[in-house]
Amino acid sequence: MYSFLVTILISSALWANFTDKQIQSLQSKSQITYQDLAHENRGCPENSICSKEMGDKMIQWDRFMKSLDPIDVKSLEAYRLKHGIPVSFLIKKGGILGIDPILYKSRCAHHNPKDSKQAVFKGMQFFRNNPNSELVHFDSAWLGETKYELPFEDIPIMVKDKRLVVVRDHENKFFHLGIDEKGKWKVISPQKSEIRMAMQTIENTECEEVKPGALHLKTFCKKIWNSDIKGPQTIRLSWACH
Repeated sequence: MYSFLVTILISSALWANFTDKQIQSLQSKSQITYQDLAHENRGCPENSICSKEMGDKMIQWDRFMKSLDPIDVKSLEAYRLKHGIPVSFLIKKGGILGIDPILYKSRCAHHNPKDSKQAVFKGMQFFRNNPNSELVHFDSAWLGETKYELPFEDIPIMVKDKRLVVVRDHENKFFHLGIDEKGKWKVISPQKSEIRMAMQTIENTECEEVKPGALHLKTFCKKIWNSDIKGPQTIRLSWACH
């Protein structure tokens, strides 16, 4: 039955998604799971370029997050310090030596030129802090004259202790990551009253558009809660594409 299923799969349009190594592995199994079909390296996300080592890191992260019920900020912060946490960024495939990220095809049209060697990918890697690498392109954010760098497509909900606070999640388990202007990260626990004010304050607002760079097309602005000044503040964010 299982070999019949494999035969159907590899003879269909899905053939292109499997390597010879993955096909051989599937044919040798008596039971086939979704993970077996999703990627040749267990733990790797579907439709990604991903090494066995990164798949193992994703499995470890998944097990750790599932063990936290409820979310424990101290344990998460200790994990970040030791292993890093998975974040997204933009990266040119030609410059990934030594980083070994998970790669996805970017949905942005200008990231996929006719010359595939110039393509820009959405990457994912485990970092303890901003690696400050010329290969890793985060989103930019400006709070007044102060510039921050945020994981790709993360939107800050508030400012606390001069850190921009973003919400991270793993399978509907949410936590807050504080990011300072020097690229230092910290898992934090805002007070419920601060989160409530953040949710009541955040909204789009008009601002002058600025060209943020080659990989990002535009900028946009939001009004967010600043817990340090106990009031709203406008933040400018870079934007890659719709």
